[in-house]
Amino acid sequence: MADETPLERIGENVQALKDYFVRRRRFYVPLLSIVTAVIAVPLVLLALLPTILSWFAAPLDMTKDLYAVNRPIAFTFLDAGGNEVGHRGAIIGKRLTLEDMPAYLPAAFIAMEDRDFYSHGGFSVRGLIRAAWTNFRAGHVVAGGSTITQQTVKIVFLGQQRTMGRKFEELLDAAKLEKSLTKKQILELYLNRIYLGSGAYGVDGAAHVYFNKSAS
Repeated sequence: MADETPLERIGENVQALKDYFVRRRRFYVPLLSIVTAVIAVPLVLLALLPTILSWFAAPLDMTKDLYAVNRPIAFTFLDAGGNEVGHRGAIIGKRLTLEDMPAYLPAAFIAMEDRDFYSHGGFSVRGLIRAAWTNFRAGHVVAGGSTITQQTVKIVFLGQQRTMGRKFEELLDAAKLEKSLTKKQILELYLNRIYLGSGAYGVDGAAHVYFNKSAS
């Protein structure tokens, strides 16, 4: 034994370890199967979740104006000539299409909020896994892994409450939104409804606030 090389001792240790697992295989094989099932089954179900929700998601009621649903109260005052002289409440910008915006504006929001916007079906499985891990480490809900579609659902329908029940409702409504609108329509709705601070809603509303502050 004293003449053994380090490589030979490593080989003996590896063989001893192998023999140990062979003797205990009746215990470890079922355990490994259970662990694999516990990990693999939820991951498979999560991967299939977009497809499953798309089956059950009914199209939205398109008779409703999604730009007006749950929109904050705002009053604009005009003079006799039709010129704006004041407002009260939220600052709501004009309804813009993507063609009305500089190309870099929607591109910047996609880069910051949802790089896979054009490839997912309303929500990102990878984002949900990342958010679940963040929440697990925090011990409570601090992240939702929300895509632009999910954020639009919260803006228009749900609000910002963070619960597991609300998250499932959000995912289902995101599937409905993707089934009812094109990606272009969803992005336009998001950019026209998002709150951007200082009482301004929508990118046009935020632009009005910025230019008014700059002029004063």
